[in-house]
Formats: sequence, C-alpha cells, structure tokens
Amino acid sequence: MRNATIYIVNVFLALALAFAASLYVFNQQNEDLGGNIQSFTSQTEALEQVANRYLVSEQAHCDSWANTINGTHMTMDEALSFLKVASLNTTTDAHIVYADTMQGLSTDAKNTNADDYTVDYSKYGLFTSMNLSDPTRDTTTLNVTRSFTSPIDGEASIAFCDRVWLYDGGEQHEAILMHVVPLSYFKAQWVFPTSSDYESAEISLISDTGEYVIKSESMKNSGLFEFLKSYNSYTSEELEKVEAEIVGTSGSLEVKDSHGNACVLTHAPLVVSNAAGAEWVLVGLIQKSELQGAGTDLTFAAIIALGLLLMLAANLFYFTRTNRRLDAARAEAESASKAKSNFLSSMSHDIRTPMNAIIGLTAIASRNVEDPEATRESLRKINLSSNHLLTLVNDILDISKIESGNLSLSPVAFSLSEVAENLVNIVLPAAKDKRIDFALDAAGAEGVCVFADQLRVNQVFINILSNAVKYTEAGGSVRAVLAAKPLGEPEGLVRVVYRVADTGIGMSEEFQKTMYDAFSRATDSRVNKVQGTGLGLAICKQMVDLMGGSIECESALGEGTTFTVPLDLPLADRGSVTVPDSAAGDASDELGLAGTSVLVAEDNDLNWEIISDLLGEFDIRSTRRENGKLCVEELESCPEGAYDLVFMDIQMPVMNGYEAARAIRGSARPYARGIPIFAMTADAFSEDIARCLDAGMNGHIAKPVDMHQVFKAIHIAKGGSHENQAD
Repeated sequence: MRNATIYIVNVFLALALAFAASLYVFNQQNEDLGGNIQSFTSQTEALEQVANRYLVSEQAHCDSWANTINGTHMTMDEALSFLKVASLNTTTDAHIVYADTMQGLSTDAKNTNADDYTVDYSKYGLFTSMNLSDPTRDTTTLNVTRSFTSPIDGEASIAFCDRVWLYDGGEQHEAILMHVVPLSYFKAQWVFPTSSDYESAEISLISDTGEYVIKSESMKNSGLFEFLKSYNSYTSEELEKVEAEIVGTSGSLEVKDSHGNACVLTHAPLVVSNAAGAEWVLVGLIQKSELQGAGTDLTFAAIIALGLLLMLAANLFYFTRTNRRLDAARAEAESASKAKSNFLSSMSHDIRTPMNAIIGLTAIASRNVEDPEATRESLRKINLSSNHLLTLVNDILDISKIESGNLSLSPVAFSLSEVAENLVNIVLPAAKDKRIDFALDAAGAEGVCVFADQLRVNQVFINILSNAVKYTEAGGSVRAVLAAKPLGEPEGLVRVVYRVADTGIGMSEEFQKTMYDAFSRATDSRVNKVQGTGLGLAICKQMVDLMGGSIECESALGEGTTFTVPLDLPLADRGSVTVPDSAAGDASDELGLAGTSVLVAEDNDLNWEIISDLLGEFDIRSTRRENGKLCVEELESCPEGAYDLVFMDIQMPVMNGYEAARAIRGSARPYARGIPIFAMTADAFSEDIARCLDAGMNGHIAKPVDMHQVFKAIHIAKGGSHENQAD
C-alpha cells in the first residue's frame, strides 16, 4: 500500500511538472524575446566601441608614420624602407603616391608580378573630399577613404591617409601616405562574444547617407536605406523617420530581409567621423526566430513526465542496493585511508635497516682512520648498504607498479656468494646491537652463479632476514641458510632455497591470512614498537610470484617464525658475472678515458665536488658551469673540440637542463649541435628519462652517480656507440 501511494504521488508530480514546464516554456519565450533583443543590441554597441578603437588606432599608426617621414626629410625609397620596418602587421600594406600624379609605390609587390611595386590611384577619386592639410583634425576625425579595390592584391580595402613631404635632389614633393587595410581584416575585428548564440547574425558598416562601407551577405541594393525601402512596406515619412533613427541613435527595429524573414536590425553610430564630415554607423542584422528560441512543444512536457517516471522506478529498485554499495565503498575507502595514514606515520623500518649499517660503519671508519685497510673495508660495506638503500627507496616508490601489475624484471648474472655477503653486511650490525645470536650458512651456494634480477632477489632476502632480526627480542637467535642444487629437468636450472628461522614473537593464524596485503601489520604492542611500512611482505610476495617461486611460512605466537623461499633460476657462467664497482678504477686506462674533457652543468656545490673528484681520479678533465644558460654560452664561445661531452643537471636556476639541451641542439654552431649530452640528475623516473631524450640528450645517468654509467657515457661520446643510453 505504501509503495502504491509513492507511485501515485510521483505520477501526479510528473504530470504536474510536465504541465508547469510547458507553461513556463511558453511564457518564457515571450518574456525572453525582449531581453534577447536588448542583449543583441548591447553587443552591437559593444562592437561599435571595438570598431571605434580600431579605426582610431589604425589612423594613429598612419599619423605616427607620417610624422616620422615629415620630420626626417626622407626620399621615396627611404620612406618605403621605413614603412616596411614600422608596419608589423603583414595583413595590411602601406602605399605612397605623389599628390600631383596619384601614382607611387607600395611596400608589397603585386600578386601578379613579384617585381612590381607600383600603384596608380589617378582614376579612383579617393581623396577629393579629404582635407589632408587640416592642422586642427583631432583623434576622433579620420582621414579614411571609401572602400576600393587594392591595385596590389585585388582585395576590397579602405585606406587611412596623411599628407607627407618627400625629397628628391633637394626638391620637396607633396605626397599622400596610405595605410591600406583589407575589409576582410577589418570585419575580423567584429566577433560577437557569444557567437554560438547568434549563428545568423551579420554586421555591416554604412555612412550617414546609407551607403555601404562594409556590406554583409544578406544586405542587398546599393545602400541600407534602399534595402529597407525595397523589402519593407514603409511610407516616405516612415522611411525618413527610420533613417534618422538609424543615423542618430543606438537601438533596434524589426524589419524583413530579402527572403521575407522577420529580422531584428540594430544600429550604433560610431564616435569617430570621416574628415569629410561623414558619420559611420555599425548595423547588425539577425533573424527574429533565433532570438525568440524554440516554440512551445508539448513533447518537452512528455519527456519530463517519462523521465520522472523512470527516475521513480529506478529509485525504488536501486535505492537499497545503492545504499549498501555506498556503505561498503565508504568502509573500504576509510580502511585504505587509515592504512596509508599508518604507512606515512611509521616510515620506515625497511629504510632504517641499511641506514643503520651506513651510520654504524661510518662510526667504525672514523675510529679506524689510522688503519687504511679497516677503513677501506668499512667504506666498501657502506657502499653496499648505500646501494641497497637506494634500491629499496625505488622499490617503495614502485609499489603502485606492483599493485597495477606493471613491474618488470631486469635479469643479470651474479654470484650467490656475493648475495650472502651482502646479507651479512646489512643485517649483522642490527643483530649485534640487539645481542641476537645470528648466523648465515651459505656453503651450499658457494661458487654458484645465476641469471636473475639481482636487486629483486636481494630485496626479498634482505626483507625476510631483517624482519627476523627486528621481531626477535634480545637474547634470541636468527639462523639463515642459502643453498643451491641443480635440477635434473629442465637442464640449466638450479633450485635456490633460502630459509630464515627465528625465535621471535611469531604471528597469529589470523594475521597470517592477510600478511601479504599492502600496508598490513599485526596488532600487537611488541609490533607497534618496531617501525615498518607494512609493505615488506607484500613486496616480497609479488617479487617471488613474478620470479616463478613461492614463499612458505611456519609461525606461532611466542615460538618464532620460519620463512622458506624456493626459486628455480637459470645457471650463469662465472665469466658473465658483472665486475664489482670496487674494480672500476682499474678500467680507466683500458677504456681510454684519460684526457677526456667534460663540461658539467651543476648548480649544487657538493654535487660538483663529488663528480669532479670522481672524474679526476681517472684523469678526466671537468669544467663546471652553474646553470644551463652558462653552459649554453660556454659551448657557443669555447674553442672547437674543447669538450668531448656534457653532463647536464636538470633542476637548475636561470635555465634548466631541458631548456639548455634544446638551446644547444638549436645552436647555429655545428660543434655545439653535435656534442653528446647526458643528463646527470636525481629525476630518475621513466617519464623523466623520456623527457631528457625528447629534449635532445643522448642518455640519462641517475644520481647517486654510478661510475659504470659514467664510463659508458664517455665511451659512447668518444665513438664507442651512437645509441642513446638510459640507465
């Protein structure tokens, strides 16, 4: 019964609204017509002001040119040369004709003959009503001609004029300067602000006698008054009254066009006048039906009623379901927002792990500065931890790629022994600080080299091991095993098994169901004391799945946790394993880097100190410029071949790296255009690399600087390769 009542009420409302809408449309059309006519009239008056300003400005240009010519005693050729420079508008021309012959020259050649600049106005009769020598002419009086056909391009034009004096052999000659403006360009100044509302609107310009200065398409006869007389039933008295109203005031009247359509004609006299005393009037014409709008249409009411009925049905059918979905979406959004807020507030145990190694090893190196061997070893381990920290930061930033499935692997050949050493170097300091008994057995992986994404493998192994240390209390133990065993089928594969067992706090069965979800952390006072992102296990799971492996977990609260990660990876030849960074210095002479000259665009003093020292270690000369503009200027002024390549920072004052690269590539100097340019910047996302290449750079090196990438760039610049390089 309640639903039926709702239906009846809604049907009644639909019909009532349909009737009210139809009545409103009918009344609104009548009420709006007057307002629309007034709006069209106002816009015509606004265009009249635009026309006033335009006419005055064009006459001012002509006056300014005439004053310059008269003040400097120019010849005809000098005056034309001046006008070509002074006239910035390529649409208009400037002509000068002698007053006695009405013949002269133009700044532009004829369309029919590119070598012919002559003009002849002797038969035009354009200047008979002008008083060009009147010194009392003010800024609202124009020396402007009627419309005529330009002898240069054949276009209908008008000309703004002034008298000038030219000199030839010491003799003075009177001449007329003409600033010639095509009517098409003049009419282009008239655009209704709401042209889409007045599609049939037309604009004409007439004199006070009704003659057309500019004629629109619908206007017939030789003049507007003749047009009105031919197509409208005016008596002589009525026509005289209409003519006086059009010339004397702004307003509108209803007329018929040549097709018998009812139209609204608006008129607005211009403030400026011709030097001969003729007044000009701007006239607008639009069909009345366009201002009146559509007629009353009962279909409109029916559509409203049908729409309301459909809305009623949809409302009753989907109301409950929509509310439930909104509640679920709100709960999901609140949960996601809370998880991400927790993530931002707890940054980040994953980052603090390698940071702890870096800070601790730095303190050790400082205490052992007198022991070069111990210092070098500490610095080597700091380098390993720094590289991992950089990788980890990038992985955290890539979590969106993981969630969208756009993350890809970059396999290389590497040694499992190197992985084990890296694990110990990063985790051991934290284990010692907590007095945890830590051991890693990698005997089963000794001498095994595999082909996989080393950074992702390191990330998975380090994350699991560092979690074990973090969630194991002081006095506990952490045991890790890394082993590898060749598989019989298929050949060339080895099963790498990584197992980490701890005696830590363990995980509940409930949490184990969601532990691989992003931003997920167990609710436990002991867990809350440990900073973490809640991304570690989520990243590990996605990485392992992408590599075709699996993660197995055994855990119980208060008893500890054991993670096992089996991965089937391709075996790699030991000879294909990448040389460690520590050996990079020995490759300098072999690569032929000594003597290379590099121009470095870098605004940061510390960054410059680092790169210059690193390059100097390999006898590579480097010169600094503090911003992109100085770098461009250096390449424009330096001797040919002074530099072999450019390392370009991106974020710099005055001129950034993108702008500098484009300026260099657009240089008029072939040496500058062809010099190799490599970005050296902390902007390291894929879109940043693409922008560098689009700006004309040859490659991209990310900060912190990897010297292998630097050597590769120098090798490319010195002819080793012509391909673009992106790290």
